[in-house]
Amino acid sequence: MASSVLLVIVLAVAASVSSAQKVAWESRKRMLATFAADGMLAELMTLDYFDIRDHDGDEEDIGEMETIDGEDYPDTFWALGRDITVTDTTVTDVDTGIIVAGIDVRVAVFDQTKDLSILTAFVAEPAP
Repeated sequence: MASSVLLVIVLAVAASVSSAQKVAWESRKRMLATFAADGMLAELMTLDYFDIRDHDGDEEDIGEMETIDGEDYPDTFWALGRDITVTDTTVTDVDTGIIVAGIDVRVAVFDQTKDLSILTAFVAEPAP
């Protein structure tokens, strides 16, 4: 009887530890995904407006992320991939009614099953 109770306790503790490890791993992946999305968005913002468009449709397979300059991301990011979408758009200022043309830049970081982090930024078209 005591062995059965001990076995149930051990199994419950093992299940709790396993569940906690899974949650910790998912949280770590989401944190790394946000770093990777923010890093790429920051790099894209350093480019000339018209050069940003050249990256529309760029996709990096899982474990193959690199900077715009071609430097590999650290091995810590092995479970993540990333894609970039650039879309023409306009924004209207509600107070003045002024319409500003530009692009929406979207960086999504994903794992094997889902998007983990998506960041977007509006970049106004430069004045002629």
